[in-house]
Amino acid sequence: MASPIFVSNPRAGYSLKAFLRGIQLAILGTYRLSQSPRWKTAKYLAHFPQTLLYSIVVQLCLCCPIFGLKVLAYAVSYRTESKYLEVFVYGLQYVVFDVLHLPIVIVSAALYFSWFPDESFMATIKHYDELNSSASEMALLLYSTTLALLEQQEPKIGGFPPTFASIQHKYKNSQIFLEFAQRISATLILNLLLFTAHKVPIVGSIAMGLIAFQSFNEIIGTDRAVVLFLCIQAFPHDTTLSIMTYYWGCKDLMHDLLMPFFSRVKLSNRERQQWMKSRGGPLLGFAMFFFLLINRLPWMSFVIYDIASGAMAYFLTKLSDPPPTQTNRLIDWNVSQMLWSKEKEQSFLLGQFALVDEGYASFPGSSLFIVHHH
Repeated sequence: MASPIFVSNPRAGYSLKAFLRGIQLAILGTYRLSQSPRWKTAKYLAHFPQTLLYSIVVQLCLCCPIFGLKVLAYAVSYRTESKYLEVFVYGLQYVVFDVLHLPIVIVSAALYFSWFPDESFMATIKHYDELNSSASEMALLLYSTTLALLEQQEPKIGGFPPTFASIQHKYKNSQIFLEFAQRISATLILNLLLFTAHKVPIVGSIAMGLIAFQSFNEIIGTDRAVVLFLCIQAFPHDTTLSIMTYYWGCKDLMHDLLMPFFSRVKLSNRERQQWMKSRGGPLLGFAMFFFLLINRLPWMSFVIYDIASGAMAYFLTKLSDPPPTQTNRLIDWNVSQMLWSKEKEQSFLLGQFALVDEGYASFPGSSLFIVHHH
């Protein structure tokens, strides 16, 4: 029976089990990524200090002004016994790192100027194909051959780190970067609105509850969304703010990590959204793992993002069929991938990916995650 208008049922692909499987694949993908020969090449070993340096520079650019303001606020409060400036500075720090999550926003933007995340993605998926293809099939590697043939919609413009001129040029000439900028801007504005609302008693709780209801209604279903709305009325406002900003941040991160794939198979923005919605639970768990990691270790943000790009390539092999070798069949293939097949979803949820080592060294204790049917 169809649901009444304005009432939604939980969306397929979103469940606690799917979310946990996504976290598991993030860990497993990182472990298997470490076995790729790419990480031992001279090219990567030479690039690693640069990624670490970029992470430190970005963090210093964010921290130093706040530190300077803290010193100023302390001096002012010492002389005037006024705490207003101190409160403002600590509030600013909270907004930058815990509301806007700027370190993650900045490192995500780097994808559109740096070749390295894309190379990490392609190198990982090529290594996966090499391990899982017999000698007679090496000429037809399942994922990497086709994806390598499919040029990205928009090659990288300018170098890295980007200049103001290259950012302007990218914004004006790149539809993908424009969509990224608009999506991130909308998220940042929404985060700021939620931060403002969480400061207002009573009305703030209602506003935050309504925003949460709107965000989760079509995912967890109307009944559960109503329960969530009621729970938020009792939650501390800071808790609700953290949940919502983390959720939106994870959605943006998973979109950005998938761009090396999306930009090759020529999915439109609407098709990308549908592709992600049908696999939302696992993707959200995967993104949450790396989002928390970058958030807790911002001094290594670019390094972690590079690892996440490679792990996403491995994760993709569990979420999608290999693209066709004939590019003229790509449109039909795109249509077939919009919805995650029930058979593959159930196989994923049962943890059957942990049954096969796929040429990699076994992950310790991976069999504990498998659900057996009796």
